[in-house]
Amino acid sequence: MNPMNVTEHLTFSTVRIEAILENDNTQTGTGYFFRFCEESEDIYIPAIITNKHVLENAKKIRIWLHLRDENKEVVEESAELVVDEIEKYCFPHPQSDIDLMLIFVLPLISTLKIPNRKVYFSGIPKSFLLNDDEYKDLIAIDDVLMVGYPDGIWDSKNNRPISRKGITATDPKIDYEGKPEFLIDAACFPGSSGSPVFLYNPINYQSRTNGMMYGQGRIKLLGTLFAGPQHQIQGDVKIIDVPQVQKPVAEIRIPNNLGCVIKARELLAFEEILQTMKK
Repeated sequence: MNPMNVTEHLTFSTVRIEAILENDNTQTGTGYFFRFCEESEDIYIPAIITNKHVLENAKKIRIWLHLRDENKEVVEESAELVVDEIEKYCFPHPQSDIDLMLIFVLPLISTLKIPNRKVYFSGIPKSFLLNDDEYKDLIAIDDVLMVGYPDGIWDSKNNRPISRKGITATDPKIDYEGKPEFLIDAACFPGSSGSPVFLYNPINYQSRTNGMMYGQGRIKLLGTLFAGPQHQIQGDVKIIDVPQVQKPVAEIRIPNNLGCVIKARELLAFEEILQTMKK
């Protein structure tokens, strides 16, 4: 891996997804590379994780990929990867009520031929998943980091995402409303769907059983953002000098700074699909 700080690797793990719909409109979302079927640092299957609803009604998708030069340095240019046969490369989570989608882009990346350039991404390794003991040791309220493209906002020149911080709003150890989910308190907007959410303790962290762990930072993948409840406001619309029979009402939806996150353990359901593809 390139000599980067771990936070830099996180910014290179995400991709901006543009879904071109049947009516030719475009909606944006977030995806991130994860290392499936990982046997070592160099042997794994890279795939992109996003939400099912990000690709809903899409006839094709565009994904923007980083490039590096012959010296393995990341360059300013990016490559546009178009996925036309969505049903051939996109696999939904086997449980219909879990809003996760896997995009198997490896065969498509191999077809990109750019002189003196190769595709670069930083896939999130399995070591970023919490094991059972680490889960039990989590405290109820902790710091989180979310990386993605809220409202489609990005640094288009450098193909970089937007990072946002927050806290866990419900205890990540337990399943919110009996589902493999938890809530975060962070600014979540459309376009952020599919963003990876990390437990973010870069210097110290608090252990449930051992108290404060000084000088022992940790960054772990907690899950994938898929929704954010919104507060709806209604108000009168005043129309001057125009007769009206019906009274129009303005409806405004305001994000209430909460996000719904699917727990990272649900990624493992895709392992079987990819193992089958390896055979």
